[in-house]
Amino acid sequence: MNTRKMIAVCLTLVLALGLPLTVLAQEYDLANGSIEVTARDDGQYVTQTNGVNNEKQTSETVIKQTGGSTENTVTINAAENQTANVTLSGVNIDTSNSGGAAVTTGGEGNVTIELDGTNTVKSGLKHAGVEKNNEGNLTIADENKNGSLNATGGEHGAGIGGGRQRDGSNITVSGGEVTAKGGEGGAGIGGGFQGNGSSITIENGKVKATGGESGAGIGGGYQSAGSGITVKNGKVNATGGTYGAGIGGGYQRAGSSITIENGQVIAIGGDNGAGIGGGHQGGGTNITVKNGEVTATGGEGGAGIGGGCQGDGSGITVENGKVNATGGKYSAGIGGGNLGDGTNITVNNGGVTATGGDGGAGIGGGAERSGSEIAVSGDAQVTVQGGKAATGAGTGAGIGSGGTRKQNGEELSMDPDKLNEGTIRYYAPGANMQTDAPTQTIYNTKAEHNWDGGKVTTPATCTTPGVKTYTCQTHSVHTKTQEIPALEHKFETYVYNNDATCEADGTETAPCAHPGCNATDTRTVPGTQLHRDVQPVLYRVTDGSGKDIPCQAEQKGTVLTITVKDAAFAILTGSLRGIGILRQQGVETIRFVTKDAVSTFRLDKLLEQGGNSDTYTLTHDGKTVTFTCKDRDIQKILEG
Repeated sequence: MNTRKMIAVCLTLVLALGLPLTVLAQEYDLANGSIEVTARDDGQYVTQTNGVNNEKQTSETVIKQTGGSTENTVTINAAENQTANVTLSGVNIDTSNSGGAAVTTGGEGNVTIELDGTNTVKSGLKHAGVEKNNEGNLTIADENKNGSLNATGGEHGAGIGGGRQRDGSNITVSGGEVTAKGGEGGAGIGGGFQGNGSSITIENGKVKATGGESGAGIGGGYQSAGSGITVKNGKVNATGGTYGAGIGGGYQRAGSSITIENGQVIAIGGDNGAGIGGGHQGGGTNITVKNGEVTATGGEGGAGIGGGCQGDGSGITVENGKVNATGGKYSAGIGGGNLGDGTNITVNNGGVTATGGDGGAGIGGGAERSGSEIAVSGDAQVTVQGGKAATGAGTGAGIGSGGTRKQNGEELSMDPDKLNEGTIRYYAPGANMQTDAPTQTIYNTKAEHNWDGGKVTTPATCTTPGVKTYTCQTHSVHTKTQEIPALEHKFETYVYNNDATCEADGTETAPCAHPGCNATDTRTVPGTQLHRDVQPVLYRVTDGSGKDIPCQAEQKGTVLTITVKDAAFAILTGSLRGIGILRQQGVETIRFVTKDAVSTFRLDKLLEQGGNSDTYTLTHDGKTVTFTCKDRDIQKILEG
C-alpha cells in the first residue's frame, strides 16, 4: 500500500472514530516528483508530478524526502488574503546544475514554512535558494524547535529572498537555525542582483547570513539598498560580501531604518562595506540599537556602524544597548566611512566602545571628514579611541572628525551636564584600552556619584544588621553605606526529642539554618502525649479502601522490617512526625515487604521531604511501587 493510500485509510478511520483531523499530517515524498502547494479561499491543495492532482488538504502539509539530493522542486502559492502553510521535513534540493529555484513562493498572499529536521536547498543561476515571489509575507518558523535550513542562492540570487533583479522584502525568520548564503551579487537574506532587501525581521531565530560579492549579509544585493531591517531577540551573524554591508546596503547603496532590539548581533562588512549600514559608496542612516548586544566591524573603508566607503553615517542612536563598533581603515567606529561624515549620533544610557580605523574617529567622521551633532547623555558608559595616523591622514578624534592630510582630527566638546552617572573615557590612538589609562575622562560632577554594585563590609547576622559599602567608580575616595536588615532566625529541620510523657506532649528542636548561628528553637508536638497502655500510632498498613490489614514488624539493629504476608496490594502510610519518633527509637531504615515487591528507604531521606505534619504513602501494587509525600513523587529516595 503506497503512502497516499495509507493516509486515505487513516483519514477514514479518524472520521469513523470521531477523532480530530489535526492528529495526522498529509505527507509527500519529494523524491517522487516536484510539488506545488496552493492556498485558495476554499482550502489548500497539493499537486505532485507523480500523479497527485489538486488534492485538497485536511491536515498539515508535510514535505519529506527519501534518498539523497534531488532536483525536484517545491512551489508554494497563496491567493490574496490567504496563507499557505507548509512543513519542510528533511529535504535536500540541489538545482544548481538544472537551473531554477529549489523553493519558490508565489501569489498575493502569505507563505509560512515550518522547519523540521535538517533542510538544505541550493538553486541555479539567477535564482534564490528560497525564492520569495509572493506579495505577502514569507515566514520561516520552527515552532517545535527542532528544525534548520541551509539555503544557498545561485549566481545573482539571494540565499533567501529575491532572484536576479528581484527584491527580497517582507521576510520574517521567527525561529529555527537558518544559514543563508547569497550567490554573486545577491544578499544572504534580502535582494538578489539589483534587488533591494526591505522589511526583514529576525526574531527568536538563530541566523547566519552571508552575502555574495557586492551583496549584504542581510539587506540589499548588488547596487541595491537594505532598509526596514529589524532584529528582535534573535541571534544573528551577518557578513557582507566584498563591497556589501554585514546588515544594510549592497554595493553603491545605503542601509537605512535598521533596528536591533534585544538581539545578539555580530555584523561584519565586506571590503568597503559597513558592519551595519551602507555598502561601498552607500550611507548608513536611521540606525537604532535598543537593549541589544551588538558587535559591528567595518570592512576596509567601512564604519563599524554607519557609512560604507565614501558614505556618511547619520541618525544613529544607541539606547541602553551594549555596542562594540570598530571601523575599517580610514573609517569611524560609529559614523562615517572613509571620506564620509558622521552626524546626528546619540548615545543615551548605553554601554559603547567605539574604535576608529587608521585616520577615523571613534565616533564621528571618517578620514578627511567631519563629525558633528554628537551627544552622549544619561547613564551612558562610553569608551572611544580615534584611529592611528596613516598615510595621507592624521589621527582620528575620539569623538569628532577624522584626521586630514594636514592635521589630526578635531575633538568635539562633550557637555558633562548631559550625563547623569555616565562617563566618557578617551584613549589615545594606538593605546591598549585593556591596560593603558585613559587620556581623559568626562563625567558630570554635579550629578549623583557613579556607584558600583556595592560590597558587603559587615555581614548581617540573625539579630544584628549588616553594612554594604558602595564606591564611586569615577572617584574611588567617595563611598556610601547601606544597612542590610538582620537575617532573622531560620528554623527548618526539627528533630523529635522523644520526651513525651503520659502528662504532656513531646517536643522537637531545630537549629538555625544560617551559618554561624547557634540559636535553637524548641516547640511542642501536639498529639504525642503518652497514655498508659496506649502507644502513639507511628505508621499504618492498609488496603485500597483504607482499612488496616495485618502485618508483622520486626526490628533488627537499625532496620525495621514490615511484612504483609500473601498480599500483593498494600499501603504503608503515616506522618513524618511518626518517622521522627521511630528514628529516635533507633530505627534508621524501613523495609516494606509484600508478596511481589520489596521497598527500602532511609528515615533521614524521608524527613528531608517535608515537615512533621506531612504524610507519606508507599504503595505496592504487585510489582509496581509508588512513593509520595505531600502528593509529590519521592521514589528517588528508595534504595536499590
